[in-house]
Amino acid sequence: MSYGVIQHEVMHALSFFHEHTRLDRDNYVEVMWHYVSPVNQGDFKKDSGDTLSTPYNYNSIMHYSRRRGGAAAGEHTFACS
Repeated sequence: MSYGVIQHEVMHALSFFHEHTRLDRDNYVEVMWHYVSPVNQGDFKKDSGDTLSTPYNYNSIMHYSRRRGGAAAGEHTFACS
C-alpha cells in the first residue's frame, strides 16, 4: 500500500470528504458522467459539508485522478471547468 493511499484513508478517518464531491465542485471540474462506470457513480455525488472557505485543490490527496472510476480504460472522468 502506498503512502498516498494511507494518507487518503487517514483523512477519511478524520472526517474529510473527497475534494471532487464538494458542493461547489461544478465551478472547478465537470464530471464526465458518460464515462463514469455505473458501479462508481456514487463516488462522484456531491456531499453536503462546509468547505471552510478553502480554495478548491485539484492536487489534493482527497481528489480522485482524472481517470478514476472510468467505464473504459483511459477515459477521463473529470474535465476542468
